[in-house]
Amino acid sequence: MLLLPIGQENAEIRRHPWVFWGLLGLNVLAFVLVVLPFRQEEWASRVRDRAEAVGSYLVKHPYLRLPKGLMEQVPPEALSQIAEVRQAALSEEGVPIPYVVREQQAELNRLAEAFLAAVGETPQHRWGLVPSRLRVSAFLTHMFLHAGWLHILGNLLFLYLTAPFVEDLYGRPLFLALYVGSGLLAAATHVWQHPHSALPLVGASGAIAGVMGAFLVRLGRSRIEFFFLPVVILPWIRFRFFLPAFVFLPLWLLEQLWYARHEGLAPGTAWWAHVGGFVAGAGMALAIRSLRVEERWVNPGIEAEISFVQHPALGRAADARRAGDWAVAEKEVRIVLAADPENLDARSEAYEIAAGTGDRAEAARRASQLLDLYRRKGERQLAESLVADAYARLGGALPPRFLATAATLLEEGGHAEAAVDAHLLLASSHPADPMALKSLLRVAEHRAGVGRLAEAREALLRALAHPEAQGAYRLEVEKRLEALGG
Repeated sequence: MLLLPIGQENAEIRRHPWVFWGLLGLNVLAFVLVVLPFRQEEWASRVRDRAEAVGSYLVKHPYLRLPKGLMEQVPPEALSQIAEVRQAALSEEGVPIPYVVREQQAELNRLAEAFLAAVGETPQHRWGLVPSRLRVSAFLTHMFLHAGWLHILGNLLFLYLTAPFVEDLYGRPLFLALYVGSGLLAAATHVWQHPHSALPLVGASGAIAGVMGAFLVRLGRSRIEFFFLPVVILPWIRFRFFLPAFVFLPLWLLEQLWYARHEGLAPGTAWWAHVGGFVAGAGMALAIRSLRVEERWVNPGIEAEISFVQHPALGRAADARRAGDWAVAEKEVRIVLAADPENLDARSEAYEIAAGTGDRAEAARRASQLLDLYRRKGERQLAESLVADAYARLGGALPPRFLATAATLLEEGGHAEAAVDAHLLLASSHPADPMALKSLLRVAEHRAGVGRLAEAREALLRALAHPEAQGAYRLEVEKRLEALGG
C-alpha cells in the first residue's frame, strides 16, 4: 500500500517563495556534495573489521572494562550481559596481575578508539547532532543533511507541499525564523528525550514539522490531495482524494506521538523531533496570530511590493493634457520623471504631451527615448504600437536612431515589409546619415532575397552614392552590385 500527499486544492501564492527554493537547494546541495560522494561500502567494511577486533579481544579478556565511548554504541540489554560476563570472569581464577591487566585494558581502549574513529567518519556523524557529544554548530548543520534518497525525497515532498504557502503568508524573514526556530526546538526535544544517545540526528524533518504545524494553524481548512495505491504491484488500481488539513495534520501528529512513546516498534526515526518541531511551529503561528503580526507588518509590506501604485502627479498630468492645459501637463510629468526616469507611463505621457502641442522635434525625441525603454524592458507589443503611432504622427521627423530601432524590432517580429518601409523612410528622411547607408544595404539584401532584383539594385546604387560609402563599405556595395549583374 502506498499513500502520498501530492498537492493542495488552492495552490496560488502572491510572490516567488525564494526562501523555500533556497532551503530546498541547500538540502539538495548538501546531499550531492557531502552524502553521495561518501563510500558507504568501504566504510561499512572498515567498521565491521574494527568491531570484530574489539569483540574478539573482549571475548579473550572478559574481565576488562568496556571503554566509555564504546558503551554509548552498545544497546542497554547487551551492556547488562557484558557486565554479567565481566563479573563472572573476575570471580574466577586466571585474572592476570594488575600490571598485565592495565596493558590489556590500554590495548582494548586503543581498539575501541579505532572503532569509534571509523564510526565517526560518516557525514552524519561529522555534521549531525549527537546528543552524547553535543556541538553547538550541529544544531544547525544537522537540518541540511540526510541519510539517503528516501530520507531527503520524503522530507522535500512535505516541504514542497507546505513551505511556499506559509512563506507567502508570513513573508520571507518571518518564515525563515519559523523554519530555523522549529528545527532548533525539534533538535532540543530529541536531545531532551535521548540525552545519552550516540546516534546522530540528521534531516530537515524537525524544521519541516514546524512548518506543518504553522500550516495547520494558518491554513487548516485547506484541502490536501492524496495519491493512494492499494496494491503496489497493481499500479493501475489507484485513487486520488482530498482531506482537509485540520483532519490530516492532527492525525499525522498523533502517529508521531504514538511512535515516540513506543520507539522500539519503529527505531531509526527521530519521532520526538517531529513532535517537538510540530508543536514549536504551531506555537509560533499562534503567537503570530495573537500579536497580529501579519496584519500589522507582513501584509502591508508584501502588498506594497506587489501592488502597482502610480505617482499622483501622473494622473494630474493626464488630466491637464486632456483639458488642453499643456503647461501644467508638462510640469506634472517632469515631476514624475525626476523621481522615476524609467517610468513607462510617464515616458508615454511625455510623448503624448509633446505630440499634442505640435512640437514634432520634441515628440520625435521623446518617442525615441520611449522606444528604447520599451526595448530594455521587453515590452514588444507596446513598442510595436508606438512605432505605428509615431509613423502616423511624425513620419520623417523621427530621428535615425528611432527608425533603425523600429526596423530591427519589426524584423524580429516577422514584419519584413514593415521593416523595409522603416529602412526606406530613414534613407529618404536622413539621406546623409551613416545609418542610412546601413538601411539601404539591408533593403537591398531583403529585396534580393525575395527576387525583387530591380529594387535591390536601386537600393545599392543609392548606397553607392552615399557620402559614407568609402573603403570597405564601397567595396561591399560594388561586390553586391556585381552579384546582381549590375
